[in-house]
Amino acid sequence: MQSIDIPVYHSPSSPEPTTNTSYFFITGPGTMFEGGRAPRMRDIHDGTSNTMVAVEVQGLDTHWAEPRDITYDELVQLIDSGQISTDPKGFNALMADGDVRVIPLDIDRSTLKALTTHAGGELVSLP
Repeated sequence: MQSIDIPVYHSPSSPEPTTNTSYFFITGPGTMFEGGRAPRMRDIHDGTSNTMVAVEVQGLDTHWAEPRDITYDELVQLIDSGQISTDPKGFNALMADGDVRVIPLDIDRSTLKALTTHAGGELVSLP
């Protein structure tokens, strides 16, 4: 299984081996995957277009079959270190409505935190 290549799990812009994944769910308190279980659509009170589910990350060297997610704090560290993306405009994020948005690297941290929750009641606006 270590040598199986699943292209859909790997970003075309990633320099990592094609057996690695570039996509990670965001987990932790208040996120879509708090406690390992996703809420139903009706439980997403912040709106599906304002709720981040997963992000594209470069350089985590994670095999696609490894059960690896990231927390909000890890997301911030990846942004601050410049590791999250090779694109200076931002990083790709999958929203709960299925849309993929480019999130600016200089996003306000309170807005970023609000985007990672599904029922926090925060009002957010992205460019």
